[in-house]
Amino acid sequence: MEITIDILDEYLNKYIPIAYKFSGINKKDLRKKTQIYNRRLNNILSINNPEKVYYEPHCIFDLLLLSENNNIDNKWYKEFLYHIDKIVKRLKNKVDISHHKVLKNTIKQIILSLKEQIDNQKQYLDFFGEIFGLDFFLSQDDKFKLIDIEKKLPNGKSVDFVFKHDDDFLPLYIDFFSIHNINPNKLNTEMEFVKFFEDRFNKKIRG
Repeated sequence: MEITIDILDEYLNKYIPIAYKFSGINKKDLRKKTQIYNRRLNNILSINNPEKVYYEPHCIFDLLLLSENNNIDNKWYKEFLYHIDKIVKRLKNKVDISHHKVLKNTIKQIILSLKEQIDNQKQYLDFFGEIFGLDFFLSQDDKFKLIDIEKKLPNGKSVDFVFKHDDDFLPLYIDFFSIHNINPNKLNTEMEFVKFFEDRFNKKIRG
């Protein structure tokens, strides 16, 4: 089984045309990721029955293929891709053009984040979480104004966004992280969950 650049290009234009165009992904980018993706598919085939391969979506390319598979209930995959495109459309209009370069890179990471290894790491969700959060803050009746993206901290680390709120003269530093790859077996109580977040926060602040 092999997926070509032309097929991915067609599906990207079909399901997330706004995000795809805005990201600035070129043929070179797509060619490199297509090669990795085909190795990923071969890995999937090697551990499954070739007659009935189950694709657990771990990247946008997986979602594209699932959306094209009419032998399954693919409504959720199509709606999720459509949701991504709607968010990008809104952000294009709401985010100042001075921040578009960084925003484009985040969209690019959403589309191109994938690994050939088969595991539970859905990297694209990390970047999707960022644009979802950004869209949420910018949809709050214009109370939040975006000041910076990927702001460097004195300790060398960075936060995703810096906002200015109408009711506060101090900047608001916002950093998102996904919990999709957290092992639930390691967080058995509410206190363990709280401690996990506190530790993540302290690592970010203290370096």
